[in-house]
Amino acid sequence: MSWLRFYPDVILKKGYVRSTIYFLGESKTIQLSKQDSDILNYLLNNSVEDCCEIYGGEDTQAVISRILKDGMGNLYKGKVVSEKYKPHIDFLPEQFFEPDFFIYQFYIQLPQDDIYDSYGEKDLLIHEGCNSCLIPKVKGMDTESYQKKILDNLDEMKLVRIKQFTLSGGNPMDCWEFVLKLLKKIKENYNCLTEIVFPVVNIPNYVLEDLKEYNILLKLSVMAQSMLEEDSSVLNQIKRIIAYDLEVKLNLIYDTNINIDMNYISKIVEECEIVGMDCTHLIHDCNNKLIALSTLPERVENINMDLYYTKRSCMNGKIAVTIDGNVRPCAFSSHVLGNLEKGVYSIFRKNLHSKYWNHSKENVSRCKGCENKFACIDCASIEEAIELNPDYLSVLCDYQPEQGIWTEPF
Repeated sequence: MSWLRFYPDVILKKGYVRSTIYFLGESKTIQLSKQDSDILNYLLNNSVEDCCEIYGGEDTQAVISRILKDGMGNLYKGKVVSEKYKPHIDFLPEQFFEPDFFIYQFYIQLPQDDIYDSYGEKDLLIHEGCNSCLIPKVKGMDTESYQKKILDNLDEMKLVRIKQFTLSGGNPMDCWEFVLKLLKKIKENYNCLTEIVFPVVNIPNYVLEDLKEYNILLKLSVMAQSMLEEDSSVLNQIKRIIAYDLEVKLNLIYDTNINIDMNYISKIVEECEIVGMDCTHLIHDCNNKLIALSTLPERVENINMDLYYTKRSCMNGKIAVTIDGNVRPCAFSSHVLGNLEKGVYSIFRKNLHSKYWNHSKENVSRCKGCENKFACIDCASIEEAIELNPDYLSVLCDYQPEQGIWTEPF
């Protein structure tokens, strides 16, 4: 049996009659005929041989030949897992084909205390389910100066179209006046959705009343085991927040040292009427440090030993400001595009903001032979971490994508 699989930067979107291929690496859109649409959609879940029986060998081979010739996919002798970077997030074509001055997500890191102390050492902590990106160690600038520069830069960026802001990194209640100023500025200049990440659920009523004035999505980060407590206060708090007619999304944090039935948790969450759910898994490595990853099977695609690709689709359409005053392609990336002092708008003028939007297809010879080749995103930072701690490599590379587990429990 042989199977056709698209490369990671090729997305097939099914239409009512005709489907569309988004070839991200070449910034192309390809409208398919009805017959080609039917064949390619069938090949997503079936072998080439089965497809030939249904649609005829000549037509099937003609479609496959065009895909191979244009460098959009490959044939495999065995059935492989087709990868999606974050399975709970749909592919949005507008992230890739909007004008340069369109930002899908503008991330602002809030001034923070060390809210993850309870998780132990976290030099290699990866939060919010990102795949193998090492959070850079940053020293926060003066809080008052940071807040002023953020607000000033938002005034200078009025020409930039932004679909969504995300406020995260610290407890918003520790700098609530600043958050309200941000929300007011965003409403006046951009009138778009703002996602606010709360690391706690006991949010005061006055805060919830303030939020009703704005277009808000609340994302609550909670430990999964807290949902199982009898008469769970966490569950009650979530229902209280929803009663304020606010949209709520959960980031459930699973500790792999604690055995929890994820399906049972999901059923509990479904009763809460939330708008969505992410999952972060805390993995304890050999030094009892923490790494947070998505452990879903779709993270990794098994491909043959001749092709090695990595992608940064997670950065497409995004830009972030971190508490050290630097502007990055993502808050969890060590790369720096510029800083608040020189202005975020100067980054747009030089077209630096899209630098990391175009890395969807790269040859990565250093990944040869690695079974985890699709999980690594920030290779340079990972190599640096491995030099400091060789055991870190085994933590990443013992991952078994088909089972969604690591070979050795920590």
